Amino acid sequence: SIYVDENSRGKGLGLQLYKALENLLKKQGILNVNACITDPSKESKYVTKGSILFHEKLGYKYVGTFHNSGYKFNEWFDMSWMEKSLGEHNLNPGKVIEISKLLEKFTFEELIS
Repeated sequence: SIYVDENSRGKGLGLQLYKALENLLKKQGILNVNACITDPSKESKYVTKGSILFHEKLGYKYVGTFHNSGYKFNEWFDMSWMEKSLGEHNLNPGKVIEISKLLEKFTFEELIS
């Protein structure tokens, strides 16, 4: 999960964090990324459409909603699921590579770039 403080939003930090995360996941051989996001359809001062729009901008697609499945701020919320493919789904995918194994070959900076 990646959360950006409300006062730090709109400065590109979330985009940088997501790009780093996706680059690392690709190097590990991960093909699918899923995002579980508080659905903004219910009126609340705590939830906006910002996260949905952010994920759409990054290429995530809406796949479904779990109703009344997230509880925070003393309220129940629907949770929307979005997904993004990071690579081709062939019939013989490789094994997921542990980060510790990648760190034997690459610096941390190389892994996230």
